[in-house]
Amino acid sequence: MKLQSLLLLPLLWCGCTAPQPARPPETALTVTTTETPEAALTVKSFKFIGLTTTMPDVIHTLGSPQQVREGQITVYVYRLVDNSEVLIETTSPQRILFIRHRGKVLFQR
Repeated sequence: MKLQSLLLLPLLWCGCTAPQPARPPETALTVTTTETPEAALTVKSFKFIGLTTTMPDVIHTLGSPQQVREGQITVYVYRLVDNSEVLIETTSPQRILFIRHRGKVLFQR
């Protein structure tokens, strides 16, 4: 009887709790998007970007990028209908520095 009590003691000590749901990871850039099909993107899709445009504005208008390369300068990669890529270079989500397509600068701050 003492042995059974000793075996049950750790369960009583720790208690029985229901598992907690996993929390979603926090992200630096959270926006609501109006997804544009990848096939619909062309170079002209990026003409609206100006000095006051932010990455949340771009993502809201064009949808999520196909790739994000992070570093001191973050590069958002959008694949176009012709299979080429537009690269948006930023130092923060609020500051777009360059937009490049096939080596040509489409926008520069």
